[in-house]
Amino acid sequence: MPEATSTQSPTPSTVNTSTRTVEDPVEESDVTISTRADGCLPVTVINKMLMPADKCATIISDSFCERVDPEGYCWAAVSDNIKEFYWDEFKKNCFWEEQDNKKVRTAWKTKASVAYSQYVFNMRNPKRNKNKKKPTHVSENVWASWWLKWNSDDFKKISDQNKVNRRNGVPDAPARPTHTSGSASHLKIASKLKRSLGYEPAHSEFFLYTHTTNHDGENFINDKDREIHAAYLEKRKELQAIGDDVDDNAIFYDVVGGHDKKRRLYGFGSYGKVIPSNKGSNDTYYTPETNAMKELSEKNAELAQMKELAKAQKEQNEELKEILKTQAEQLKTQNEQSTSKIEDLEKKLQIFFDSLKDNSTK
Repeated sequence: MPEATSTQSPTPSTVNTSTRTVEDPVEESDVTISTRADGCLPVTVINKMLMPADKCATIISDSFCERVDPEGYCWAAVSDNIKEFYWDEFKKNCFWEEQDNKKVRTAWKTKASVAYSQYVFNMRNPKRNKNKKKPTHVSENVWASWWLKWNSDDFKKISDQNKVNRRNGVPDAPARPTHTSGSASHLKIASKLKRSLGYEPAHSEFFLYTHTTNHDGENFINDKDREIHAAYLEKRKELQAIGDDVDDNAIFYDVVGGHDKKRRLYGFGSYGKVIPSNKGSNDTYYTPETNAMKELSEKNAELAQMKELAKAQKEQNEELKEILKTQAEQLKTQNEQSTSKIEDLEKKLQIFFDSLKDNSTK
């Protein structure tokens, strides 16, 4: 990507983000469901994520200690019965609007999967559990069984491949940092940044804050992030030079490549879920709604085509059936006529032979 003479983004007063409306980030203090007298946590779903995120994660993680699946060395191996128990524990400690039942259950499944992966990772990772100390809620037999699975060749193969993926294809390289904002979600960071600045940060501003050392806006944590920001500045400069309207958020959105098929936006984490697709770009980017409609339309067209082909085939079959029926009737008639002729011929031959016999006796 092109180099830039400065890494600084335009100042807020010069940034035009008018065509890029971002939904307000939501964090714990923004949840508006009234607290219940029994202390249950009010929960809602924002962009398919449970809110308040941190408290929901704590409740989910605590449920793992209430009951242990002997086969649960990873989330995929946890039985449906145990997963249902974890869901029931979540329902005991939280409440939400009745119409949100399906959304909450779906969001819980995603959150529980991630939380459980972190739960078992903390047990087996030597940096998190140096002496392989057994948690008190896990029995000796289960602990030994899980370690057999974690030390298996199949599990190590998957783990090693994930390690390679995190290190840009180099197994022994250090894991690449993805941002400088710690364990807080990008959604929460965006909300806090908005409050501290007094305005909604531009995409480039948020990117600088989360991808430079100590949020200094200059020292990027990796080359890719530095190149992305340089490309954004270069593109902005080009548009200004030719007198085009400059929408900074739209430019940055295009530079990072837009949303991928999983609705991820590079560098924005969970905050990317609330950023709309760039409707004004010449390029088309994935959105769940438009993609679903497109797939449905394609399937309907394909189904209609298949119905037409089936109808044409049925008509051809009917025509063929009529032809075969006519031919069969003709053959039957011909056979009957041939049979009659043969019978007549046999009678004539019999008369002829009888006459010969009579003549010979005289």
